[in-house]
Amino acid sequence: MSVDKRISWRFGFVWITTGAIVLLPGCGGGVPKTYPVKGKVVFKGKGNINLLKGAFVQFQAVSDSTLLAAGEIEDDYTFTLGTFNKGKKGLPGAVEGIHRARIAFATEIDEENEKPGRGIVHPRFLDFNKSGLQYTVIPGNDNHFTVEVSLN
Repeated sequence: MSVDKRISWRFGFVWITTGAIVLLPGCGGGVPKTYPVKGKVVFKGKGNINLLKGAFVQFQAVSDSTLLAAGEIEDDYTFTLGTFNKGKKGLPGAVEGIHRARIAFATEIDEENEKPGRGIVHPRFLDFNKSGLQYTVIPGNDNHFTVEVSLN
């Protein structure tokens, strides 16, 4: 797959997975207030963190599961979150409050493994409710998180 198609597919994935914002209660309401969120993914124990490059960190607001923010894991394993509002231009950061987090891959089905991320991270890190990853976004610019994942 060419780099252009891969980037396009990843961009589309972010739009699709965070597109649930369209379903916000009170769709006629205003734009949600977001705050900058940055972080780094680290790997605990054995495994190949290089396989996470190009995957995504996703945050889901505990108060409203339709509020999703996502950021691509860069070559240095950092990410910057963005929230999409009503399918329009992304908002930087994430909404205030407690968020569950997970790792997401650009494809829903990996042809070789049948599940995205299989053999890269433990399956619990692919599910908001099972990952055990929880972070609190606060007003201001001091939202820097370390997302620790493992193979087991």
